[in-house]
Amino acid sequence: MLATVPPLTEVYARLDARARVLLGTGDASKAVTAALLWRHRRTPTLVLVARESDAEATFEQLAAWCGDAALHFPARGAL
Repeated sequence: MLATVPPLTEVYARLDARARVLLGTGDASKAVTAALLWRHRRTPTLVLVARESDAEATFEQLAAWCGDAALHFPARGAL
């Protein structure tokens, strides 16, 4: 199970201790990592990506993992 991968269990422990957590992941794992962190704590989780097209793709992946809890905030220029 992904949630029991040692680096994630260390992050979960830091979250449970209310410590600040800053993660960097590859593009392919951003959505699943954010979803796993969100599922663990059920608190707001912010995912930043460089381009609007990447944001849309990440949002679609997050929606598959998190359902209606996933929100997409478009770039300022897109508003």
